[in-house]
Amino acid sequence: MNAINNAMSIKKANQVAKETFADEIRATIGSRKHNVGVTPRETLVDALVHPQDIAIPLGREMPMDALAAATAAERVWSYQGKGLARVFRNLPLWHMRLVATDIDWSVDPLGGTVGAPEIRGPIAELLLLLTGRTVAFDRVEGEGLLLLQRER
Repeated sequence: MNAINNAMSIKKANQVAKETFADEIRATIGSRKHNVGVTPRETLVDALVHPQDIAIPLGREMPMDALAAATAAERVWSYQGKGLARVFRNLPLWHMRLVATDIDWSVDPLGGTVGAPEIRGPIAELLLLLTGRTVAFDRVEGEGLLLLQRER
């Protein structure tokens, strides 16, 4: 279904005049409508992460609301590298404990037992990692990060 939606979106984008494309995107601001087969949580992930894809390379700061980032991170974590997460580069995080340092949020595949390598950092950076953005490597720490860097 997503492949069909993507093909339709690409076809529509190719039909839109480049001069009006930005205007059409701006016209959707405030809309509660989302793509078929995509929940508001996936839309939240997109709304938080994709601006970072633009801002970070430009050296711009674009803060994320920590609660919104935690909600998005929880959703991406629930994929466990499957399903909708396939659109992201799949970093091998699913066996690691992730701990936010700026909000009460953590996930642990071993349920709190000793053994899972840990990655700690701001929730926004953990969300970037969960969505395959290695740019967050410089903004997190822990034994799990060292393992990720070795596997990279």
